[in-house]
Amino acid sequence: MGRHASWLEWLPQLGAAALWLGTVASAGCGGEAIIDAPIADGTGGTTSSTSSGTGGSTSTSTSTSTSTSTSTSSTGTGAAPPTFCGEACEAISGCLEPNIDCIGQCETVGECVGDLDGLLECVSDAVDPQTCAVPSQCQGALQNYLQCRGFTMAGGMCEGVEDACHCEMIDGMDTFEAWCQLVGPESSCACAVNGQLIGSCTDQGQPLIECDPFMNCCATLISVPGFP
Repeated sequence: MGRHASWLEWLPQLGAAALWLGTVASAGCGGEAIIDAPIADGTGGTTSSTSSGTGGSTSTSTSTSTSTSTSTSSTGTGAAPPTFCGEACEAISGCLEPNIDCIGQCETVGECVGDLDGLLECVSDAVDPQTCAVPSQCQGALQNYLQCRGFTMAGGMCEGVEDACHCEMIDGMDTFEAWCQLVGPESSCACAVNGQLIGSCTDQGQPLIECDPFMNCCATLISVPGFP
């Protein structure tokens, strides 16, 4: 992961404690937040926020969470496993954490296999293994797969400043997160699912920073292994 921007050096390696990050101002909320990124073994972080509302009222909240992500095999209705798991997982292997079993998890996906295969084939052919950003020609396949899986993103929160941000998107019982920072013309991101760090990636040529994990390069690292 050394090729990614130096701000990601706080990321834990093989279970080391997370160090992040500093203080970022909540965009448009008149407050600030301190966010601890999850460590690689799936332990959650702590989020503290302070906000000021109209009329002079001030509220402060702190929450600490610990979560463990467990992959469960789903066989669906007997559909054949995705065909291109090995090729797509190999293509993005340099962006994934070493403890992520991309191929094993991808092959247990039991629903929307046809749409996932379309995405996997496109990614294996077109992804840049140095950045793992979603190739432009794969955006349609990605949206087809997400729609088939029924991702609704019913809740979520984003916060940040001009050149750094964090988004947490919630779908049912699953939480998807991205921490991103602009470094020159690139946006470098760390990606997590259910409190577990899964990898880091880079978007290029973005005029504005994008922290939604399904709109930036994290979408590749989330979708190819078939998370959740």
